[in-house]
Amino acid sequence: IINYIKARPLKTTLFVLLCDEMGSLHNSLLLHTEVRWLSRGKALSQLQELRSEVLSLLRDHNIKVANVFNDERWQYILSYLSDMFMKMNEMGLYRQGMDITTLEANDKVRVRKIQFLVESVQKNEVECFHVLNDFLHE
Repeated sequence: IINYIKARPLKTTLFVLLCDEMGSLHNSLLLHTEVRWLSRGKALSQLQELRSEVLSLLRDHNIKVANVFNDERWQYILSYLSDMFMKMNEMGLYRQGMDITTLEANDKVRVRKIQFLVESVQKNEVECFHVLNDFLHE
């Protein structure tokens, strides 16, 4: 979806105008790059934040993905992935400042954090997932 909008100058321009018209906080989507995997969380978060604008653009241009993008389950998954990648970004940034080996960091930070997140989902306690929690309480 992001690539569809970003790869076409006309669609990008129309999206900027649509966002301005709708009074959105942002008026463009971040393009995710494979080289910088930390950008995934930011790109997904911004896509989640601008989902009504993206949906409007997709519907205006009769793009089939609009039906999927409007699906509540898909939005739930998008919210969850956005939160997970942001949490992974936080762990990666935290680990960069530590003076320990990767194995030690994985043992101390990553494993516990992932266990906590998995347990939270299993218990339906989504407060630690900010984007998902906001989506569920709209």
